[in-house]
Amino acid sequence: MKFLLIVLFAVTAVPCFAKDTITWMNTDYPPIGIGSGSLENKGIVDKIAQALAQELPEYDHAYKRANLKRILFVIGNEKKVCIAGLIKTNERAETIHYNNVSTAILTPLSIIVRTEDVKKFGDSQEVSLEALLKEDRFKIAVSEKISFSSEIDQLLEKYKANKNIKRMAMSNLIQNFLKMIANKRIDYTIGYPWMVEYVSGQLGMKGEFSSIPLRESKKPITYYAACPNNEWGKSLAKKIDKALKKIRGEKEYRKIIEEWMSPASLPDYRKRYDDFLQE
Repeated sequence: MKFLLIVLFAVTAVPCFAKDTITWMNTDYPPIGIGSGSLENKGIVDKIAQALAQELPEYDHAYKRANLKRILFVIGNEKKVCIAGLIKTNERAETIHYNNVSTAILTPLSIIVRTEDVKKFGDSQEVSLEALLKEDRFKIAVSEKISFSSEIDQLLEKYKANKNIKRMAMSNLIQNFLKMIANKRIDYTIGYPWMVEYVSGQLGMKGEFSSIPLRESKKPITYYAACPNNEWGKSLAKKIDKALKKIRGEKEYRKIIEEWMSPASLPDYRKRYDDFLQE
């Protein structure tokens, strides 16, 4: 009996060193998140999550993919889940917690159209989204939960009742929108030129789409990490801030986004990133 008690004491006295697990969620929104193919899990936000995981060895790390609506729901319900790249909005900040140090900047936005239709959008080097939203003849599709920037989000909200605007919740967002443009179900969507170059190539449709800069999108788009709005999430956000201050300027981290830029756009992007690091 004494021996049994000693054994039980020894077993129960062993400290538990099981690590907490962060589940990093991301969308299938190439190349921001890549959910299949030869570059699976090598998208921009995929790699940012992996880089942060390397700096947080006190946690175990898991990775999961879902549409953005689902991701926001899970984080908002205080599960131990984060996303490494998300645009800040006041609405989202009511239910999720953002870190303070941004994880990335992306180039300003454009509209994506059929190359054959470029002239229909005017002869200017840029277009006004508000003017397009007022035009019933131009149909646009965007994701139900994607945020673009405060100004663009406000315009989409302002004209949300218009029949020419489709809000859709789906996976493989940009692929499906490009197919809808090619099939003339819609006339344009909002996105990044480098994103369209990659996805159109994957679809075997290279050259079929063109990008026109948006007048309402002059500044880079800034991403942050987002976690649950509870003590666990707030504590983790501080650790993410510390990690980012260490790695954001490193060559390998910068390469996460730079590898998607065209040679022509790379010098401008690098300058914007240098400015971003000084903020």
